[in-house]
Amino acid sequence: MDARCSSEEFQREMEKHFGAMDGVEIVVDDILVNGNTIEGHNLRLRAVLEKARSINL
Repeated sequence: MDARCSSEEFQREMEKHFGAMDGVEIVVDDILVNGNTIEGHNLRLRAVLEKARSINL
């Protein structure tokens, strides 16, 4: 029997794909995106959305 918890697996996968992105934090099942300006935030948000699309999330 596999002792891994699905929430732990999900967290691990999210960290693998989004954890190294500047201004991005993974909290439980949320992807938090921040920036110092609205333009900076929007650039980071666009990058997160592109990444999500590229991995079929």
